[in-house]
Amino acid sequence: TEQARGHSGGRSGMGGDLLYRWGNPQAYRAGGTAARKFYGQHDARWIEPGLPGAGHLTVFNNGPGRPGGRYSTVDEFIPACDSAGNYARPAPGIPFGPTAQCWIYAATPPASFFSAAISGAHRLPNGNTIICEGDEGFFFEVTHDSQVGWRYLNPQTDSLRLFQRDT
Repeated sequence: TEQARGHSGGRSGMGGDLLYRWGNPQAYRAGGTAARKFYGQHDARWIEPGLPGAGHLTVFNNGPGRPGGRYSTVDEFIPACDSAGNYARPAPGIPFGPTAQCWIYAATPPASFFSAAISGAHRLPNGNTIICEGDEGFFFEVTHDSQVGWRYLNPQTDSLRLFQRDT
């Protein structure tokens, strides 16, 4: 607790300071609007060892306030770290790397996929990604080239019963 209050100590020698930031460099005065990648993101997950993309991060990017309209994406990126797993701090005013995602799932048209909360994504052993659009109770699996393999609509909500034909 004492080390976390300061800027030194701990396993990384940086106390309670953030070790790595990515997706909105405006939040730490290191980039403009064009550098922003995240809009209401959550459910950041490491892709587990042994799975395609192991060591990368996936994030459900909700999308409110996004240029081009309100839509969600699932973004995958490779965190910028050295071979020992340490994150280099860029100079003041310079954003953390990488400059772009390595994979993005976006629906066609983009506005057909949006969830403001309670959603997520997980990489599967076959390399596909399972996505939960939480607001609607909608699950689907996508390939690396964004082809939808299957869809499932949870038939229960808090107020009514849905049917698969309702999707």
